[in-house]
Order: sequence, then C-alpha cells, then structure tokens
Amino acid sequence: MPVQEKKPVYESDAELHRKMRALYSHDQYAIHDRVLTFHDHLKEKYPDYRQYQLVHLISGSTVQGPFVRYDFPGEDSVEAFVGREYERVFGPTA
Repeated sequence: MPVQEKKPVYESDAELHRKMRALYSHDQYAIHDRVLTFHDHLKEKYPDYRQYQLVHLISGSTVQGPFVRYDFPGEDSVEAFVGREYERVFGPTA
C-alpha cells in the first residue's frame, strides 16, 4: 500500500475534533460504543492501524508520529465515520 501523507482533506483536524466533542456531549455512552466497534473493526482489518494518524482521534490515544498514513480508505475512513455519526445525531449539515 502506498504511503498516504497528510494532505488537505474533506475537513480539518480541528473540525473533526469539534464534531467528536459534540457527539460525546450529546450522548457519551452511545457514541463511545459506536466508536469502540468501529475502532475494533479497523484494528482487525488493518494490522498496522496505529500507523494511521486519524485512528488516534477516535481512540483517544496519545498521538505520536511520524505516521505513515493519514486516514483509512473508503468506508473505513475515520473522517467519513465521524461525518456519518455527526449526521446521524444532528442531521445533515449545510
């Protein structure tokens, strides 16, 4: 798999953090269960999951670089997961 360097993406890291805080403020237990399920899926599918920068956003682990990759592809994208959960809870964004 080619190295995926950090690059401009759909949302900034700050926006992802803001959405995660909002989700946890809304219902910390429900979102925590969904995050753990998603994290476990990533851990099982990607043995090198800790080398992805955004996995640390949802796991709450200490971010220690350098990272080989920024985010997972497709439906496994942390950024997409956060966006889906935010829309599920708060509705579509403009």
